[in-house]
Amino acid sequence: SNINYINSLNNNLKRYKKIFYICGISSIIVWKCDNLFCDYININNIYFNGHAIWHVLTSILLYYINMIMLTHLRILQWYVIN
Repeated sequence: SNINYINSLNNNLKRYKKIFYICGISSIIVWKCDNLFCDYININNIYFNGHAIWHVLTSILLYYINMIMLTHLRILQWYVIN
């Protein structure tokens, strides 16, 4: 059961890191597109609000940074206790 617990934490950690990288790369791409093509995207009263999307993606990114740190802490605490 102890090995299953560590394996589940490691699986969660892999999932958190995957989402972290996807949100990080996506937020950088959205931010750069918003800065470079802001005048070209806003045509015919259709506005691309890349800054708002960037805020949402970085908020998700910060949540998963926190989850990664907490999962690492749980793994370290398990090794110290056992």
